[in-house]
Amino acid sequence: MRLPLPLPAVLRFVRFACQAPFKPPGCRGAHLSAVAVLAFTAATAQLAGAQIAPGTTGIDSSGNAGSEAAACMNGRTQQGQNTCLSEVRNANADKRAGKLGADANLSANALKRCEVFQKADDLAACRARVLGEQNAQGGVAGGGVLREAETALPASGPASPPVKP
Repeated sequence: MRLPLPLPAVLRFVRFACQAPFKPPGCRGAHLSAVAVLAFTAATAQLAGAQIAPGTTGIDSSGNAGSEAAACMNGRTQQGQNTCLSEVRNANADKRAGKLGADANLSANALKRCEVFQKADDLAACRARVLGEQNAQGGVAGGGVLREAETALPASGPASPPVKP
């Protein structure tokens, strides 16, 4: 990142302002304040370039625990470092135990959530949403996935009573 003014120019300005006959308040330690402000600006500009794209976790999907732990350590995830490393350890343990990667289990778990619906129409609509037959939007970054399914219903009858001649 390129700062609008070089650091020596900013320090000269602060020194000049503090040598005036009517010193502005806060001249004591103003040099340090100017350096601190510039350092903070440079640090936040660097962090802004390293942000994660919305809807992604910042971790690759290869399942490589080493690269995922490195992503946690570098701050390329949307979690705190301790939480991220804990998730990497837990996922790696599940992978070794053979609990990961079974798509049949994922769809079975998704369909199990629909069992709360008693009416056949509601159950069918839930299954359509869960299996992804309709639109889905959102992700982890937004707090969840919103799934929608549209169902066309037949007309229930005439909109107004017939008029007698």
